[in-house]
Amino acid sequence: MVVHLAKGITKNLVINIMIFRKELLYFSGVSGLVYSLFQLGFKWVDLPILPIAMLGTALSILLGFRNGSAYDRWWEARKIWGGIINMSRTLAVQIETYSDDQNLIKSTYYRHFAYIHALRLNLRGQMSEVEKSISKYISTKRMEWH
Repeated sequence: MVVHLAKGITKNLVINIMIFRKELLYFSGVSGLVYSLFQLGFKWVDLPILPIAMLGTALSILLGFRNGSAYDRWWEARKIWGGIINMSRTLAVQIETYSDDQNLIKSTYYRHFAYIHALRLNLRGQMSEVEKSISKYISTKRMEWH
């Protein structure tokens, strides 16, 4: 088991090195240059740790808040989309229960499918594809865009 995990870690490390080889070479070169200059007596490359630590702490707090707010927005959108799905199921059950007219049921289903597809494309910023996407659910003669 341990050997298997070690092989997986090594494989992931090799893949990461292959993907980020330019960045690794750049930062290795800069680090080597700074170390060499310091060893040659250029003491101006020596930076105090306090400002770097303070900036790192402030940056981590800022990124933590931004990450949290982004996750909250994603979670809220997921809850809203889940609510739309649940209400769609409720609508389908109610239509089936209260109507015997198969044409009305089919027409209502297709209109609702078209609405869901249009909403999805609008949220993704793909409004140019709406008419093509919903034309299989409702007649394009009835569509009026304002």
